[in-house]
Amino acid sequence: MANEILDFLGRAAFIFAYGQGSVALVSSLAALQPFITLFFIILLGSFYPGLLAEQMDGKSLAMKAAAFLLIVAGVYLVS
Repeated sequence: MANEILDFLGRAAFIFAYGQGSVALVSSLAALQPFITLFFIILLGSFYPGLLAEQMDGKSLAMKAAAFLLIVAGVYLVS
């Protein structure tokens, strides 16, 4: 239930943002979602190591950082 409410609020916020500003700017900021998710996973993993089953070794973090950079490059090329 909470998932659906948060999903609705997120979609409503995007619709509002699209109506208020530049679509390219809103889409570019939306592309930061993987970075924000990775940031919170690393943060939660450091405080609660057993909470998430996410690999946090150097190789995994390097691959995730490379994937994020590819996303940023793709958004830059599209906008």
